[in-house]
Amino acid sequence: MAKAYGGTSDQEIQARVFEQISSAYYAPNPDSIRRMVLTGTVRGSDPRARLVGRDDYLAAGGRIERELFDDEDSEA
Repeated sequence: MAKAYGGTSDQEIQARVFEQISSAYYAPNPDSIRRMVLTGTVRGSDPRARLVGRDDYLAAGGRIERELFDDEDSEA
């Protein structure tokens, strides 16, 4: 489950998800944690990301999260 929190380096998101999971009535699992951590993100291959473009997105203050084996097409 700890690896699922690593889907983002944003500690505020990690803490928020941890609080939500801690008070949930169901037993957490890595898939549900990862989905919660990555809520609101899109993959680099998503048509919306392709429309804006990586450089313009970064220039506008956007943030790209990368995992160990990500490349530019799979960035979140």
